[in-house]
Amino acid sequence: MINRDGNKMEEKVRLCYERVTIGYERQKTVEDVSFSLHTGEILGLVGESGSGKSTLIRAALGLPDDQGEILAGRILYCPGQMNIQENPLDLCRLSEREMRRIRGTKIGMVFQNAVSSLCPIRTIGSQIRESLLAHRKVKKNEIFDAAEDLFEKLHFENPGRILKSYPFELSGGMNQRIGIAMAMLAQPEILLADEPTSALDAAVAGQVLEELRTIRNLFGTSILFVSHDLGAVSALADRTLILADGRVIEEGRTGDILHAPRAAYTKQLMAAVPQLRTSLAKPAISSLNSREGIQEIGDSESQKNKQEKLDVRSHDFCQVTVDFKGKSLRPGKLNFENQKPIPDKQQAAALLSVDHLSKTFYAKNQTDTPAVRDISFSLRQGEILGLVGESGSGKSTVARLLTGLLPMDDGKIRIREKDPEEIRDNKDNMNKESKKSKRSKRSKERSFSQRIQMVFQDPLASFDPRKTLGYGISESLRNRGLPKGEAEKLAATYLADCGLPGEYMNRYPREVSGGQCQRAAIARTLTADPEILICDEATSSLDVTAQQQIAELLKKLQEERNLSILFISHSLPLVQLVCDRILVMKDGRIVEQGMTNEIIRHPKDEYTKFLVRAAGI
Repeated sequence: MINRDGNKMEEKVRLCYERVTIGYERQKTVEDVSFSLHTGEILGLVGESGSGKSTLIRAALGLPDDQGEILAGRILYCPGQMNIQENPLDLCRLSEREMRRIRGTKIGMVFQNAVSSLCPIRTIGSQIRESLLAHRKVKKNEIFDAAEDLFEKLHFENPGRILKSYPFELSGGMNQRIGIAMAMLAQPEILLADEPTSALDAAVAGQVLEELRTIRNLFGTSILFVSHDLGAVSALADRTLILADGRVIEEGRTGDILHAPRAAYTKQLMAAVPQLRTSLAKPAISSLNSREGIQEIGDSESQKNKQEKLDVRSHDFCQVTVDFKGKSLRPGKLNFENQKPIPDKQQAAALLSVDHLSKTFYAKNQTDTPAVRDISFSLRQGEILGLVGESGSGKSTVARLLTGLLPMDDGKIRIREKDPEEIRDNKDNMNKESKKSKRSKRSKERSFSQRIQMVFQDPLASFDPRKTLGYGISESLRNRGLPKGEAEKLAATYLADCGLPGEYMNRYPREVSGGQCQRAAIARTLTADPEILICDEATSSLDVTAQQQIAELLKKLQEERNLSILFISHSLPLVQLVCDRILVMKDGRIVEQGMTNEIIRHPKDEYTKFLVRAAGI
């Protein structure tokens, strides 16, 4: 067997799934899955959100979520020189004590969000020391030498400085690379990588992919690479396995799968990947609405039941109108018969104006970090404005400054020529005023904050895991004085406007996919009747089809409600799909701005040209 680098691989099977079925509370999420991972091979595992990818690899380490359990099948591990025919270890039958001897030392794991895997109050070096001592017998004075040696092999710049740094002092991409390096400290034979590049920009994701490739070449490590990024799989994997609704749809060599897919589902998955286009015509958004091709494997009736369970994209949207204190809280319908035409965005007045905005983070006894440096821009009424740049360029800091989650150092932010700071700056004088005046000022401040709402990157972290989605959406309506029954009824309407039926009101965040949870998060922001939405990497943790659906939803909301949206993303193809104009940020500064197609087709700044090349042009 020859890998994609042209090197001969051993035919020896290192990890083997044999007809594995995994269920949660008697509901099967992975059914009858079989595949093998060979020594020194990189196997890509691709599928939509909720297809069972993470469930499969966590099962190999005995880490099923919540009430998940392996209902049938075997997961065989062949350590050292053992062959698959020589009584391999069945990971499904090992005790917790036996599994602890395998986790980390024989099978390593890289999680999707490296920052959540690292302790924020301890240096990288101290965490590496703890990890290495847990898996290997090594002298304490040799730990840093071993870590620096591994970092140098993986082409880290200034390993000594990294070991002395805290996670929050490093970029997301660097933290992800450190997570991979820590997983390799004990030099495991198998590395399970669960979406390690999903939240990274193209340039940093390339560094992570190169690090994984180096690990395979240096140590002969077998890597199971889980991703919804078909570009990353194409660049890294020797073979690829396509998973849908917990079943294997197609498998084979990566080049054959991605360039000549056989299954209809794989073809649809490929068609859903956004691509940069240099033509004048703006590409239309298309969704993966059909589940055609999934019934190629397994019983058609069971697949039909799964189809009914998973496909919630086509249904009749209900409309509810509630008058509350003289103000209509009716959500915008997706089909207006007598809708007023939206004015020309290029001629529209500026809704949001940002002038000379700056923000610096100060660290004791360390170098200060200027995150945003004297930037100015405007967002017009009914416009979708894209903000792009690499990890660490200052995009999220801008979002938090606009929403008041961070105080600005300098500059002005205005909505319709009104400055929110004019209200906040007068707080010191409130002690001299009457209680009635205090309530009036607080009311004004709340009404201003309601005009601008934020959709965060991680949809699951946007909700209380102990409460249902319906509770989270209706909470803001109840806080505004709406009776509980009417609040829940109206919340269901907002949820329907965002593409989810009423039954999702009673589901918990862990019971829905990432795309569905993000729809619910958008529905919650709409309850404030905002004029501006700030979407901070709202699609980066989602698979390509969910990204398309969220992009389409944002376009519909913008058109039907005449919303203004600041769409922050590191994905230029996705930005091209939805945005009217683009701002390009680097090192806290705006280096280029203009109409979307003009920026994509004729970038002027060298950094913008680099981003376009990294995106595939």
